[in-house]
Amino acid sequence: METYKQYIGEATKDSKKLFGEYAVGVIANLVKMNDISDEDFGDYVVSFQHSIVKTFTFMGHDTNNPNYKNFVKYMPKGFDKGIFDNNGGNTYDGEWLNMKDAERFTITRKAIKKYAKENSLSYDEKVLVK
Repeated sequence: METYKQYIGEATKDSKKLFGEYAVGVIANLVKMNDISDEDFGDYVVSFQHSIVKTFTFMGHDTNNPNYKNFVKYMPKGFDKGIFDNNGGNTYDGEWLNMKDAERFTITRKAIKKYAKENSLSYDEKVLVK
């Protein structure tokens, strides 16, 4: 008997790298769209982390889905929808949702760290979900 557990954690290394790049783009868009100042960046890192997870989850939905429409604006232009949904009509078969939570949060932590470093920003890493 097949179970969902056998599919967990099947994201490729290349996909994880791409998720990281997209996550940095999502952070940049969130900062820009919400006019978050450099001084306030540290107050938002937990929100960024959860926003990335939520945004990536909704990218696996059909393009007509209201959640997809509400969150696609945060994604970098030209992103590959195929790694979020393998086009089989099943939202949960994409590589993002096949990873364990710990892997997803590792990607978000690294993206926040990269964005902060690129923009010379500081924050408390201890507040992030592990």
